[in-house]
Amino acid sequence: MKISQLKNKRILILGLGREGFDTYSFLRKTFFNKELMIADKRVLDDFDINIQMVIKKDKNLKLCLGPDYLNCLKDVEVIIKSPGINISSIRKYLDEDVVLTSQTEIFFDNCSAKIIGITGTKGKSTTSSIIHGLLKNAGLKSYLLGNIEKPSLSYLSRITKDDWVVYELSCHQLQGLKKSPHIAVFLNLYPEHLDYYRNIKEYFLAKANIFINQKKNDYLVIDPKIRQVKEILKDVNSKVIEIVPINHMAFLN
Repeated sequence: MKISQLKNKRILILGLGREGFDTYSFLRKTFFNKELMIADKRVLDDFDINIQMVIKKDKNLKLCLGPDYLNCLKDVEVIIKSPGINISSIRKYLDEDVVLTSQTEIFFDNCSAKIIGITGTKGKSTTSSIIHGLLKNAGLKSYLLGNIEKPSLSYLSRITKDDWVVYELSCHQLQGLKKSPHIAVFLNLYPEHLDYYRNIKEYFLAKANIFINQKKNDYLVIDPKIRQVKEILKDVNSKVIEIVPINHMAFLN
């Protein structure tokens, strides 16, 4: 969703964690007098004192806090969901015409730079940091954002088309994502987060959004041993690069 499309929409930010607060700060800076809404299961006293102070000063902010926070979802046109909230848990509260999006999706839709997205059950942060370092050592301007505790929207205004963005992507950030990065790196898949997803298939399908919407000029870097990825490669539009991970234990023998 383009930033300009948000100007005249009734917007609710669902979840006021690190990413949610960054989204709020970005929207408030972009639309100074616009009415915004925030919904969170916590009450005001549960937030950091600095966040409380910012919220209390905002006269154009409507809060939906506490146990009934999901009831506010029917009064809006756009919901920007935080990663920790499962789409399936809120679907019954949504009107048919509401747009459900996320900070990651808004960033992807508005970022002019090429994005390298990295996901996997293990090794995301390490791999993202290495790629970011390699780009910088090559003399390129690179931003390391995403699940590595750097929310992205606050960086959007300073990124140009000649820059690179290395974006660490968790399964929660990928869930429901409708745009894939130019280069997708899918490291591995192990049975985790099964308290959040019904089974490993659902967990994989969330992560698969990192490459499902790639175009023919995009790239997918994968470990060929990931069975779930191999099974759907025939439907992948991008150029596929297979890699074999190094067995680090071999260097210890």
